[in-house]
Amino acid sequence: MVNKRKHGEALKTLESVAEGRMKVLVTGAAGYIGSHAVRVLLNAGHGVVGVDNFSTSQRGAVPALIALPGAAERFVFVEGNCGDADLIQRACEEHQLDACIHFAAFANLRESLSTPAWALTYYDNNTSQAVGLLRGIEAAGTVKRFVFSSTCCTYGDVPAELMPITEATTTEGASGAYGKSKLAMEHLMGDYFDACAKNGRDFGMTTLRYFNVAGCSSDSVLGEARPQQIRIIPILMESALFPERRPNVAIFGTDFPTRDGTSIRDYIHVEDLADAHLAALEKVSPRVSELYNLGIGKGFTIKELIGSTERVSGKKLVVNHAPRNAGEAAAVWCDPAKAYKQLGWRPKYTEIDDIMRTVHDFMKDHPDGYDAAAA
Repeated sequence: MVNKRKHGEALKTLESVAEGRMKVLVTGAAGYIGSHAVRVLLNAGHGVVGVDNFSTSQRGAVPALIALPGAAERFVFVEGNCGDADLIQRACEEHQLDACIHFAAFANLRESLSTPAWALTYYDNNTSQAVGLLRGIEAAGTVKRFVFSSTCCTYGDVPAELMPITEATTTEGASGAYGKSKLAMEHLMGDYFDACAKNGRDFGMTTLRYFNVAGCSSDSVLGEARPQQIRIIPILMESALFPERRPNVAIFGTDFPTRDGTSIRDYIHVEDLADAHLAALEKVSPRVSELYNLGIGKGFTIKELIGSTERVSGKKLVVNHAPRNAGEAAAVWCDPAKAYKQLGWRPKYTEIDDIMRTVHDFMKDHPDGYDAAAA
């Protein structure tokens, strides 16, 4: 039986992790990206201690994780806050965790810009909580590899003449409290890494700045399950499958200097993103810090997303036109060449219909998210 606990209960131990495999702390393990990463880690034979406080994830994701192959022997779920230094220290010590992938964060740019209270909340949740995480890791002294799941919002609205975005692109225009709070975490990690290196520790870290994550697992077991969708692709598919919930969708801006007048973004499938995190973790070297952009190296327009939704679902969307959002970039995509070369990673999903189909299948199988499917 899979180990599952709440904060304050005794930790049970991982039962079977083969020699040469890692024992990995995954924060945000019940979340959209974190859950897919847990699956990839288990498939690779690693042990996982997942931590989540369900602030932006669904409790129903846990049964899906528990049922994954390898979970019974190599997965422990802990309900708690990743910024709880005592909890993190205890988990690291009791399981002798030697690696960490840090996903847990609030990740809604518009929300982070909406009110002063939300701006403060993003810094508290994304940056301040990371201090507690590192304090727990530091106290335990077992973690030697760290992968930070960052964001392309650290680059902000980059001018068209600077496309594609590379790892050398400036971060001076980081977007809102979301992008800036993630960038602050990058600086925090950088200072911690430098101090470890100065003190002769074999600690290595990698930061992954990924672009617009999309899609669900190809078998519809895992996906983006939220009470209220915040990303464009599930919003479009929700309107196609459940028009009673979302009778129409809006295009914000049809006058961009792009091939059809709507904005362009680089969409990376969540399974490809999880694979990249595993590749990065396995490549972490002592006293080495790396940074990679993750995307597919090309973009799709909003109108192309709408067309794909209609093809995949067989439904016609009701589309309204609205003015563009102030300051929104016309086109944003990355150059993933460094990740291709150094991580030996390449995305399997590069066509929008293939990405969209996984969203359609998951949402059709889980119309009300994990909770309803598990009921």
